[in-house]
Amino acid sequence: MKIQKEIIEFEEGKSFKIFEPSMKHCFFWHYHPEIELVYVEALNGIRHVGKDISGFMESDLLLVGSNVPHLNFDYGIKTEYKQVVLQLKENFLDEMILPIPEFDDIKKLLDRSYLGLSFFGETKKIVAKKLHLIKQKILLNHSSL
Repeated sequence: MKIQKEIIEFEEGKSFKIFEPSMKHCFFWHYHPEIELVYVEALNGIRHVGKDISGFMESDLLLVGSNVPHLNFDYGIKTEYKQVVLQLKENFLDEMILPIPEFDDIKKLLDRSYLGLSFFGETKKIVAKKLHLIKQKILLNHSSL
């Protein structure tokens, strides 16, 4: 299947978006200039990022760099699952990270994401919890408008 460029739209005045996609029946081989952090909680699944194809058990946390080809992470999952995706605007790195010297370590991490980075252990647990917290806070803010 031919790779597709995904066009990601952000709300006016927002530098990121967070959502819970469900596309397990759709094979979506794509890329986009936005950096993406994906957390999937499932019995098992397949991670396809760039040339790497590997499986995961229980959960997966991946940081996918700009323009890295990848398959939707819920493709083919046969059991119940939860997925949270955080997408950062294309210019996020240039505008929010690069100008601040104290964020050099974050810049290095984002630079290393050009092939996709997988996280394990406590890091994965902490980040997953924070992603769910961010999602809840955004939902609360939208419901109070």
